[in-house]
Amino acid sequence: MSTRKNFTQRLVTAAGTIAGVAAVPAAAEAGVIFVTGRPVSLSVSAADGTSVTWDIDGDSDSEFRLHKASGSIYVASDTSFGGQGNGRGMVAPYSADNVQALATSFVVGPSVSPFVWGVGSGFYQLRNAMNSGGNAIGYDFDFGFVPGSNYFGFRFDDGIGTGLNYGFGVIDFDLTGGTVTISEWHYESVDDVGVHVTFNANTVPEPNSLALLAAGAAGVAAYRRRRTTKASPESTDAEIGAAS
Repeated sequence: MSTRKNFTQRLVTAAGTIAGVAAVPAAAEAGVIFVTGRPVSLSVSAADGTSVTWDIDGDSDSEFRLHKASGSIYVASDTSFGGQGNGRGMVAPYSADNVQALATSFVVGPSVSPFVWGVGSGFYQLRNAMNSGGNAIGYDFDFGFVPGSNYFGFRFDDGIGTGLNYGFGVIDFDLTGGTVTISEWHYESVDDVGVHVTFNANTVPEPNSLALLAAGAAGVAAYRRRRTTKASPESTDAEIGAAS
């Protein structure tokens, strides 16, 4: 059992004990982590050479990045810029040089048939996401992607286990503003286990999200206590009146 899986089990336990807030059933202990509130975005107005790193699992070692070059925006494995990133490719159509948009219910895992995993030599990957000028989706993403929000699949090595982790993200193409944004993502923290492309209520939030849920639960509890305190005198008066 990997360290990552133990960490996930702790998250499941914590989520299930937060004062009635979104308890996670035991059957959901699949290790799917949901990340939101940390968008990765880049505009075509940025200078060539600008990069924004994408750290999928929050370990301070970025797996991919958005990169501006020759007027276009690219999604790249971090290794393509000399980093030590753990990105291991994105789901591609018949050609491993492109990226495939995914439908809900598709399973991103070791096998992605009828598609393939798109990687290059040494995990090098540089895929055009938005053409120069920002008014069109890039040629490498011209496989089911449309303006607005789309699903795509990815895999990475978290540096802990001996296998790979699989996930899917939401990538947004704003052709009016000329920006590409990876707005949120889910990934399976257990090595070599696939994840369905769907927003599942049983996914486990990141630790920061759990903290926010806990704070919200505490606020609800305090509100209920205040209401109980205010209601007590009225109840007592009513009882006195009935007794007299």
